This record gives sequence, C-alpha cells and structure tokens, in this order.
Amino acid sequence: MEVRFFTISGQAVNNHTFGSTFIIFSSFLSVGRIPSSWKNAIITPVYKKGLSSDSANYRLVSLSSVSGKVMESVTVADTTD
Repeated sequence: MEVRFFTISGQAVNNHTFGSTFIIFSSFLSVGRIPSSWKNAIITPVYKKGLSSDSANYRLVSLSSVSGKVMESVTVADTTD
C-alpha cells in the first residue's frame, strides 16, 4: 500500500495512522458514495445574550458526524495537493 500524507487539524498524518479507517474511506471514495448519516447534522440554537424572545440573540450550532468531518478533511487535503 502506498504511503500518503494528509494534514488534519494542522497535524501531518499518513494512511497507516488511520489503519482500517483509511480503508473504509478509500472504499467510499472509490464508489463515490458516503453514508447518508455522515451528511446529516443536528442544528441547535444556543442563546447568546439579550432578550430570549428575539431570534437574533441565538446562534446556531451544528452537531455533525466525526467520521464525516474526518472524511471531509482527508478529501480536502487530497484535492488541494
């Protein structure tokens, strides 16, 4: 297997670091599909300050799949090199 390096959160890692995760990601990329659960996110409004009845006083926080985030980082690193 060819050794490839990626940068995730400013850290250089290679495909051997990922182990089986790299194999799973590679299989998804080879068929061009990823699990739909990796594309979904739970969006929660978080109160900032001011009147709680004013929707402008909330910010949205997205809770998404960690696997999806890692896959996205690897894909971006691979396409920008």
